[in-house]
Order: sequence, then structure tokens, then C-alpha cells
Amino acid sequence: MAAKDKRQVTVTINGVQIELNGFVQDLFQEVTVALVRSLGGENPDGSIEVKVAAADE
Repeated sequence: MAAKDKRQVTVTINGVQIELNGFVQDLFQEVTVALVRSLGGENPDGSIEVKVAAADE
């Protein structure tokens, strides 16, 4: 992956940002982009935001 294809990956839980090592950032990036591409429609070249909320929210 070229440096220009790198995305900043952050995970926040209840407002606290979790530190991710390079491997985990790459894993999140590759899996998320692949999932978005498989959905079709939107071009995943820009920013992708995924939010998972607790069922009771």
C-alpha cells in the first residue's frame, strides 16, 4: 500500500480514544474499505465513518 493510500484509523469507546498499533490500523483500514467496496454505490476513496452503538442507545 502506498503512503498516499494510508488512512488515519481511530477507535473511540465512550469518548476515550484507544491507541492502535500499525498492524491493527492497517487491518481496520483494509477490512473496512473492502466491506464498503463490496456494498457498491459510494466511492470509498474519501473518509469512512462507522459507528457501532449499544442496543439500548
